[in-house]
Amino acid sequence: MDGELVRAFRQGDRDALTRVYRLYVADVERVVRTALISVKAFSASNFADVVQEVFLRAFSQNGRASYDGLREYKPYLLVIARNVVLDWARRTGKEIPAGVVPESLVSDGTEGVLTEPAVFDPATVAVAAGYVESLPAELRAVHERRFVLAEPQREAATSLGISRQNLRTLEKKLVTGLRQALRRAGLNVSREETRSGERTLPAGAVGMRDSARVKEGR
Repeated sequence: MDGELVRAFRQGDRDALTRVYRLYVADVERVVRTALISVKAFSASNFADVVQEVFLRAFSQNGRASYDGLREYKPYLLVIARNVVLDWARRTGKEIPAGVVPESLVSDGTEGVLTEPAVFDPATVAVAAGYVESLPAELRAVHERRFVLAEPQREAATSLGISRQNLRTLEKKLVTGLRQALRRAGLNVSREETRSGERTLPAGAVGMRDSARVKEGR
């Protein structure tokens, strides 16, 4: 990307985001398609979901700000794509064979493999983990089914023996509680930041900031 596009991209300019998407979507789709086919999980919905998650992560405020603009953007983006694919595989119980998404796909050829930025600072992780640990059994079960195992609402509701409406109410309670815990700790989190967060917190605090997207998608 040229300097002008990099500046606009890092500022979140919509036209710049659209240009970057069009420039690199084919490369992301190639990585995602290869990985899904390798585990016999390719479908239109899985493909669309994973590609979307890659760009949501890459275009988040943290993702944009962490790109230095000095090196090629493609290797940086493909590192994110690779990590999203591996995260998806772990959440769904799939094992992607070694070499299917090799590191060579995301190497810039000069300084080795770029690393994806850390989306969550240690303070946020600690607060979120503590919040989950303090949950009553009912809410902890919802957290486990929806945000750790990433089960669809229908499946999670059946497993928990509750209605989908009740499940949605409990999910909302979970997310509201997390926001309140973060604010009490002086870690203000906007709704936009919640939507653009990723499922990269450790087990026990995973997925909470991503809940808005989960609920809208299922």
